[in-house]
Formats: sequence, C-alpha cells, structure tokens
Amino acid sequence: MQSKEDVKQQMFIKIIQWQQSGVTQKAFCQQNDIAYHVFHYYYGRFRSKNNDQASTSCRCWLAFENTCYNGTPLLRLRPTAEALTIKEGCVY
Repeated sequence: MQSKEDVKQQMFIKIIQWQQSGVTQKAFCQQNDIAYHVFHYYYGRFRSKNNDQASTSCRCWLAFENTCYNGTPLLRLRPTAEALTIKEGCVY
C-alpha cells in the first residue's frame, strides 16, 4: 500500500504531465484512468503549493507588443512596471 505522500507525489507528476500535454483535464483523466474529482482535489493542492513557492521566488514579468517596422509585423517583448521594481536582488 502506498503512503499518502507517495500518492500525492504521483498525482503532482500527473498534473505536470497534463500541463504539458495540451489536452483538457477531462480528456487527460480519461486517457490516464484518473477519476476527475480526484484529479481536481490534487490539482488544488498542487496549485496551493506552487503559489506558496511562487510568492517567495524571483519573477520577471514581460509584456508582448504587436508592432510594425517598415511594414513588417513584429512581436516585441518589454518589461512591465512590476519587472522594474527590484527588491532583495529579485525582480518582482
């Protein structure tokens, strides 16, 4: 029998696989024989854990701008106002 921590880690791995798969949550659950409600339970825990970690990590925010140069469409990245606020060596 698996421990609760082992099950949680396996589900977190499945959630990462789903994020990379490009399919809907429902389709992923059907393809991987996971009950939809179980997936959502662990997805909520996964998001909560990652939000806690993200609040203490460094972030850089970029914005996309559609522009033209000599009639050629360009996609340009620029830092947002949040990216220009530096605190304790991190860009927030």
